[in-house]
Amino acid sequence: MRRAPFSAAAIVAIAASMLVVSAPASAANPSSDFLFALTNGEISILDYQGTGTDVEIPAEISVSGVDYPVTDIAAESFRGNGNSYGAGVYLTSVIIPDTVVSIGANAFRGGYLSSLVIPDSVVTIGTYAFYNHLLESVTFGDSLTTLGNNSFRGNYLTSLTIPASVTSIGNNTFADNQTGLNTLTSVIFEGNAPTLSPRSGPNGSFTDAGPILYYYAGATGFSLLYQGYFAVQISASESDLTASPVGSVLADGTAAFTLTATVRDETEAVVAGVPVAFTVPADLTASDTTCTTGSDGTCAITLTSLTAGDFAITAKIGSDPTVLSRTVTFTEVPVAPVFTASMPPETATVGVPYSYTFAATGFPDATFALASGALPAGLDLASDGVVSGTPTAAGPGTFTVTASNEVAPDATTDPLTITVAAAPAAPVFTASAPPATALIGDEYTYTFTATGNPTPTFSVGSGTLPAGLELASDGVLSGTLTAVGSSTFTVAASNTVAPDAESSALTITVSAIPVAPVFTASAPPATATVGEAYSYTFAATGAPAPTFSVASGTLPAGLTLTSAGVLSGVPTAVGPSTFTIAASNGVAPDAVTTAVTITVAAAVVPDPDPTTSPTPDAEDGDVLASTGLNGLPALLTLSGTLVVAGFIALSVLAIRRRRALS
Repeated sequence: MRRAPFSAAAIVAIAASMLVVSAPASAANPSSDFLFALTNGEISILDYQGTGTDVEIPAEISVSGVDYPVTDIAAESFRGNGNSYGAGVYLTSVIIPDTVVSIGANAFRGGYLSSLVIPDSVVTIGTYAFYNHLLESVTFGDSLTTLGNNSFRGNYLTSLTIPASVTSIGNNTFADNQTGLNTLTSVIFEGNAPTLSPRSGPNGSFTDAGPILYYYAGATGFSLLYQGYFAVQISASESDLTASPVGSVLADGTAAFTLTATVRDETEAVVAGVPVAFTVPADLTASDTTCTTGSDGTCAITLTSLTAGDFAITAKIGSDPTVLSRTVTFTEVPVAPVFTASMPPETATVGVPYSYTFAATGFPDATFALASGALPAGLDLASDGVVSGTPTAAGPGTFTVTASNEVAPDATTDPLTITVAAAPAAPVFTASAPPATALIGDEYTYTFTATGNPTPTFSVGSGTLPAGLELASDGVLSGTLTAVGSSTFTVAASNTVAPDAESSALTITVSAIPVAPVFTASAPPATATVGEAYSYTFAATGAPAPTFSVASGTLPAGLTLTSAGVLSGVPTAVGPSTFTIAASNGVAPDAVTTAVTITVAAAVVPDPDPTTSPTPDAEDGDVLASTGLNGLPALLTLSGTLVVAGFIALSVLAIRRRRALS
């Protein structure tokens, strides 16, 4: 629903600008009907036409679908002894909404109200508005400025608190309580002195006997005799805030402190009817945060807590600027220990400081001790749970720890073990000489080892491993060799402790599988010629590579055989030579050729120069002065040797001069 200002189109104008409507009330009081007027967008209650004695006045009333606020309770509207609009009903309770600004004269005159709350929205209360009820308590809102003549006359009030907003209290406003018994004994003003009708006149604002008027520090306008009434300042400095029991209580949610405020005035007399407002920390549970002092000048609240600690509570006495304070202490409920930290590091190192703190809940605080076993040498357990020290020996230590605080049962850990390792040490090789030779296809393995702490890991430092081999981080060199050849490398051992260790250069030579020699070339040319260069290469398979030698017989004069199988040279003599060649590589059996024969022929002598005259009649064995070899000094003997300058000898066949010329 919505609010809207007054609309002339929504009403029928009566009495210049007022629409008087009889309609059902809102849900605030569904059993009651009200006569009301809508003026300038606001509702004024003119008459209560219901029959119920407990009434809740609605904050809004709907007219033509629009909600309008109820701001005024008109004169005579709830008068208990009847009025011009209908028979009177004597109310026993009423709830006034916080939209109401004014309450008219005689609005609730006569009835059975025993308590009343005036909301903060109300500014004025008219004459005789609550005259002649049974009111024992009235709470005024903070906007109230004016209390009309006789507005609360003839009730049962014993004390009152007047808000600081009130500026005027009319004639006989609170007179004749209990019909002349004058039971109103104290009136507390929260602000400055308002305008009053004096006690000495016939129409004093209060009863003739006169209550004591109380005010707070800082208020103005009061004097010891104010308008004939005895006025006394309430004094926070003379008041008390006490807590019982003395000492502390358990923070179990049940044990409680009682916090009592005792309010006194400046004469040290207790004051009734004073509101006390407490400020309570969030960790505390209070039975209430406000109370009003009784006839003994005291009021109290109770405090419980589930949280241990010291807590400051303050109390404000009415509008006095001074606050009272009190600190209460809640202590933890005794609780047996329970470990919250009981897993120390499982490893330590000789010479390296070690520390761990065991922790446990519980109240009082637990102390810690060894329950069984022993800590590693060099470590100690303090009563606050700190294990600390510098281990002095390698090895394990197994133990249990107990936490106790005199609340059963103690807490004990499971068995714990701390293993102390040796001090850090750089790597030093203890095995770094793998086999230097291997055969292709072999399964090769070798383990490098090194001392050091932590345990070193291994890697190739430089170079390349033989094909097929790998080096694991634990130092194992292994694999199947896949290629012939030599590989040179180094291996490094490291463990984060400088310096790393590195082996010397290592060489592994991979050879082929041993195979006995088999000739693949063993048929040299069978002929040669004296003086002409001769060469042939014997070849054989086998592993290792074979070497060659003359197994039997004799090579032609002038020829030699190398170990690589090369037969070469310049034959120097005619004739045949028979021999065999052996190929060997240390793998039996050697390979031997079949018998090889090379026949060396004499050199072919060219025909003589035809320009040279022959010498006739030369016989076998004669010496020829000229051979037709122009320009070469020579000596030619039949069936002999021709010696050419420089000692070049040639074996030649005897040439018969005569036969050559024929």
